[in-house]
Order: sequence, then structure tokens, then C-alpha cells
Amino acid sequence: MKSQTLLTVLLVAGSAFARADDAVLDWNAIANTTILAGGRPAATALIDYAVVHAGIHDAVQAYDKRFDAYATVIPNATGSMDAAVAKATHDLLVNRFPAQSTTVDNAYTAYLTTHSIAADDPGIGIGAQVASAMIALRANDGLSPPASLLSLAPLRLACGVPRLPCCREILPRCPQWRRRGPHLLPRSSFPASNTSWPLRQFR
Repeated sequence: MKSQTLLTVLLVAGSAFARADDAVLDWNAIANTTILAGGRPAATALIDYAVVHAGIHDAVQAYDKRFDAYATVIPNATGSMDAAVAKATHDLLVNRFPAQSTTVDNAYTAYLTTHSIAADDPGIGIGAQVASAMIALRANDGLSPPASLLSLAPLRLACGVPRLPCCREILPRCPQWRRRGPHLLPRSSFPASNTSWPLRQFR
């Protein structure tokens, strides 16, 4: 009897994690398409991926509680975890790529419909709260690249193979990047605002 009960619990838990995994994979694909379409320089796009996936992480941890959250801890989360993941990712993508808001909105609406998630599911409020906290954490971080970086001519190695620009070439065009805070550390872990980052060799 105990073995049957344990098996039932494992099956139920497994199905819950499978649903969460599906939501994460689904929205990873949507985020990937959105970020690539944004056409940002490679280094900036990596930060977009990191921030969006940190939001996904926090949405899952609002329910799962196995790991620490990056931006906000939400106790007693209710509703659909899938809804929370979808809403958090949607809001973060729209915030970071406003020019693609219509496409992301359509993907979000289609996702809710396909997965039979009601518009008033409490999980949507959880996702919105997660995204809001992550957006606040990354506000005014100097991430957006200036036009001078976007216009940087394609670079190549001596053998002709394309390459990405290095820090020595990027930092003179993005002086604000020298003082940007860590991307995913809790705010209490941020160094003082007057901290100088060890990038003097590129000045």
C-alpha cells in the first residue's frame, strides 16, 4: 500500500514538473526567436537571455521553492505555474523589445488559448509580479548599446573568419558599461554605486 501511495505521489509530482518543463521550453523558444530578431550585438543579446531566463527561474521558484529567487520571493503562489512562466517571459520580452510587442502579445494569447489557461488565472498575476521585480532590478543599468556600437563594422580575423568585437573595441563606445552592476545578483549584493570595476586596462 505504501509503495502504491509513493508511486502515485511521484507520478503526480512528475506530471507537474513535466508541465513546468514544457512551459519553460515553449517560452525559451519564443524568447530565442524574439531576441535573435532584435538584432542586438552578441554581448548585449546574451544579457537579454540571462535576464529573461532569470525571470523564468523566479516564476518557477514561486511554486517550486527549491532554489533562491534572483529578484523577488513570492510566498504562497497560487494558480498555474505555466501561466506564471508565460506572463513573466511575455512582460520581460515586451519590456526589452518593445518593437516586437505585437508579435510577443500574439504568442502569449495563443499560448494561453492552446493550454486552456483562463485570463484571470492567479498564475498570471504571479508572472506579472516576477517580471515587474526583474525589470526594476535591471532599471537604468546602462545596457542599451549606443549607435556607435551598432554601427561597428563587421570584424574579421587575419585569416578572414568573422569575429566578435573584444572589450578593448567595445568599451570606448560604451563607457556606461564599465560601471554597470552585476546582472543577476540580489540588490543587497551590489557593490556601492561609486565602485570602480576592474576595467582600467581598457580605458
